[in-house]
Amino acid sequence: MRSRKKKFPLDASTNNTFDPQSLFDLSKGIVVLASNARLMDVTATREVVESYLSSSESFKKDFVQAILKIGLIQVKTGHGEGGEIRTLYSHIDNSRA
Repeated sequence: MRSRKKKFPLDASTNNTFDPQSLFDLSKGIVVLASNARLMDVTATREVVESYLSSSESFKKDFVQAILKIGLIQVKTGHGEGGEIRTLYSHIDNSRA
């Protein structure tokens, strides 16, 4: 059985530091997540990545703002809020319908 404590780094060189290294890697085609690779496929998101490469302070500031915004999302649970907690993520629980 594998240990659940083992982490997979998103960038190999600065894994324990919050920095834009993963963006540099992304611009060179070195990615771990397929969703990150797609950022370079669309002009609008590629331009954002490129702008962050020229200004790491802008990246950090925007990242903080994004995390704060995510914290405001009202998560729906299965407790009378119209949400669903899945036990099998690849399927919708039709028994609640």
